[in-house]
Amino acid sequence: MDKKEIIKQTEEYVKNIMVDKEPGHDFLHIQRVRKMALFIAKSLQSDVFLVEMLSLLHDIEDHKFENNDSVEDILNRLNIDEDYKEKILYVLPHLSFSKYPRLDDSFPIEGKIVSDADRLDAIGAIGIARAFSYGGSKNRRMYGSDDSTIKHFDEKLLILDQYLYFDISKEIAKRRMAILGEFYSEFLEEIK
Repeated sequence: MDKKEIIKQTEEYVKNIMVDKEPGHDFLHIQRVRKMALFIAKSLQSDVFLVEMLSLLHDIEDHKFENNDSVEDILNRLNIDEDYKEKILYVLPHLSFSKYPRLDDSFPIEGKIVSDADRLDAIGAIGIARAFSYGGSKNRRMYGSDDSTIKHFDEKLLILDQYLYFDISKEIAKRRMAILGEFYSEFLEEIK
């Protein structure tokens, strides 16, 4: 199994699939999550290849999108060991915050690393931009309704730091949460 070649092919598949997604969940998001996950993985004892594959594939089957390719379809086209294929197919469905806000202690560390990286991309300046980008793509109001973008801050974004697994992630989150909190307070002040 040539890991570099598998990463290269996976990146090409994912790039083609995610090219037309809304800006909050496009290939640039995948790249940010990948970079952050690899940064976290290097500080921990983990399988960097698995972290990179999970990062690249983490949004392929997201309920927000319709994709013709499943993760299993992509993996079947690759010369990847069956053991890795099974791990990837097991971990990915558990990375959804709405379904699994907290993963149990026995969950693979690589999945928790990608979870943290994805959650870090949802907070801070980029997190704010992503929230409004996605809300706009769904024609949601900024505020004043139960499905407004600012309601998403209340229900998820302002508490995401409480659902991180690693000290390094929590340290990165401090500044991003401060930015998020300051924006949120100012936003509420201005709509008064």
